[in-house]
Order: sequence, then C-alpha cells, then structure tokens
Amino acid sequence: MKYGNLNASQDSGEGNIGLSKAFKEESTLWQLDVLGDWKHQIQRMYEDAYEAHRKEIYEEHPHLKPETFDTVLSMLGHDID
Repeated sequence: MKYGNLNASQDSGEGNIGLSKAFKEESTLWQLDVLGDWKHQIQRMYEDAYEAHRKEIYEEHPHLKPETFDTVLSMLGHDID
C-alpha cells in the first residue's frame, strides 16, 4: 500500500516527504517500525550517493584534499554521519 510521496524540486534540490492520512491513522508502534525501515534505507542511499559524488569530484579535481570535500559538505549541513 502507498502511504505517501517523496517530493523534490528540480530547481532547488529541496525535498520533502508527504505522508497520507492512512499512514497517520496506523498505530504509533507500526509508524515507528516503518519510519525506522525507511530511515535506514534512505541513509544507505545517501551514503552511496555521497561516495559517488566524492569520487566524481576527485576525478575532476585530483588536487583537492579529501578533508576539503568533507568540510564543504559539512558546512552545507550534509554530514555523512
């Protein structure tokens, strides 16, 4: 069953999650279980994309130090932790 949508702006790169009324009507224990599953899956996808982007940056700019990339992303609020 579909319980919501992942939405993103192609212009700004900002995203949000819209949960359906049906999701909100489920028990809190069920919601916690499902949200935990989604959180782990999204974290894994984020880490994979982070590493892929990091690799692209180093291929294009081999003179950059690894900490430079991590520092810039951290300043933007995109920590890998």
